[in-house]
Amino acid sequence: MPSARRFLAVYLTLFGYLGDVNAGTVLTNSNAIKNLPGAPVGKGADSVSPSPRTSPSGSVGHKLPVDTLQNSGVCTDDEDCGGDEFCNDARGACLPCRKNRKRCARDSMCCAGNRCSNGVCQASDIDGQEGDACLRSADCSEGLCCARHFWSRICKPVLTVGQVCTRHRRKGNHGLELFQRCDCGEGLACRPEKGEKGDHTVSRTAARNLHTCQRR
Repeated sequence: MPSARRFLAVYLTLFGYLGDVNAGTVLTNSNAIKNLPGAPVGKGADSVSPSPRTSPSGSVGHKLPVDTLQNSGVCTDDEDCGGDEFCNDARGACLPCRKNRKRCARDSMCCAGNRCSNGVCQASDIDGQEGDACLRSADCSEGLCCARHFWSRICKPVLTVGQVCTRHRRKGNHGLELFQRCDCGEGLACRPEKGEKGDHTVSRTAARNLHTCQRR
């Protein structure tokens, strides 16, 4: 019996030692899993996030500033360019008008006083009359201007004293009108209409909104 008790005591001692070793191994492996590369370390660790300028596919997006587009002469139509320029469809940019005997594809590519005939800018000897199609005021006869009418431009009379006019607060607003008027003639200015005293047929608000050509 004493020998059996000794054997049992030794067995229990060895069993307890092996249990402690296995427990330590499990804890070590658990810590190793937590510290694997790429795995989150904890709440206090810094996480790496993708750059805000990089798209999910890895491509970097670049957006041109609005001011750059406005100052670069970008255009979609001839009206986006100045009077001595035209819009190049291939480049989408305003280019200087082409002079006489230069190659062209349409009238608007030629400078004032020229038309595109057989692919070449040629001088136009006939000035446009009232109602004739035009590109610039230089294409119209004296006393007429080239103004928008629906989706085209025609020669219209320059405004005289007392005629209703359109006052433009900003230069370049002509392109927004479907029925554009010519400007007032020489020595005239577009000003609010002044109603006579005692005339109540027109309200003050309407009088302020109505502009006519008046002497300076």
